[in-house]
Amino acid sequence: MLMNKGLCWTAIVVGILILVGGITACGGGETIEPTQDEEIPSIGTEESVRVATSTAISITTRGHGLIAFESYRTGSPLIYVMNADGSEERQLSGGILADLSPDSLKIVYISSGRSGNNDIFVMNLDGSDRRNVTNTNANEYHPVWSPDGSQILFSSDRDGETGELSATEIYVMFADGGNVRRLTENNAADGEPRWSPDGLRIVFYSMRDGESGDGWDAAEIYTIDADGSNLHRLTNNSVLDVYPAWSPDGSRIAFVSERDGVMNIYTMKVNGTEVIQITDHPSPESRPAWSPDGKQLAFHSWQDDPYSVALYVIDVTDVSGEGRLPERRMIAESGGHPSWSVAR
Repeated sequence: MLMNKGLCWTAIVVGILILVGGITACGGGETIEPTQDEEIPSIGTEESVRVATSTAISITTRGHGLIAFESYRTGSPLIYVMNADGSEERQLSGGILADLSPDSLKIVYISSGRSGNNDIFVMNLDGSDRRNVTNTNANEYHPVWSPDGSQILFSSDRDGETGELSATEIYVMFADGGNVRRLTENNAADGEPRWSPDGLRIVFYSMRDGESGDGWDAAEIYTIDADGSNLHRLTNNSVLDVYPAWSPDGSRIAFVSERDGVMNIYTMKVNGTEVIQITDHPSPESRPAWSPDGKQLAFHSWQDDPYSVALYVIDVTDVSGEGRLPERRMIAESGGHPSWSVAR
């Protein structure tokens, strides 16, 4: 089934919510503001981020860890956390693109800053102690923790034309927002960075070698060293290859591709070889996240329209690239962009 290009574009835009002027609801246009009555310190102050040593969690974690995700079920983007089996779901905060810290104590995510732009926030697992760690006039996207939890990797348009996707580059900073370093520099969009498990490499997608239009149809996957050097291209297609995620053992990379006419999930070796299709569904499936043991992938799948997505998990231990693909299992009727971390 061929995917309508308009839907494909909508799917990508919905996935990363590049909305000039902040994060808005799909229909109502409501801007998410910082937590009410909460002072958000400037970068560099001791209070910019408080690293939690203990957090009161009101959910009982069990099974295969925790999953954080976003949902538009109320009309505005909200962040939730639940057990990996879909139980004990809890609403935390307004925002998108949440990523659980390696110890599952904190969450980094995107929400609207005071100027209406997309800033990076950090909060405790129970939703408390929310802090804006960027506080710029630029738009930040795709924040993820380093494997040791000391740094945050993200993309931003801070050195380009604000609000233009083609202006995004990849950056890294300390977990408190300090010591920001730029890792990529080119005239096309670089986005959705993810660390390798050992913290030595970074995988991301880029439009730098786009061959038509604005480059979306030729988005490819690349790796760099953690300092931004040693660029390697892993995919080479005339269609989308995006949203990469490194497996916990470092041997494979999950990603999303439209190579068979609709966005589905694949895995490949870290050198770009041995591509295996994981999902084969007529609706777009995207944003893969590995389970901590590397045996499953969580992802979201579009339902009846581009704004209606559900969360699924699928077993990847027996996928060989031949024969029938494993069945997926729904864990949330409304949810997208999962992040999977260990239970506490």
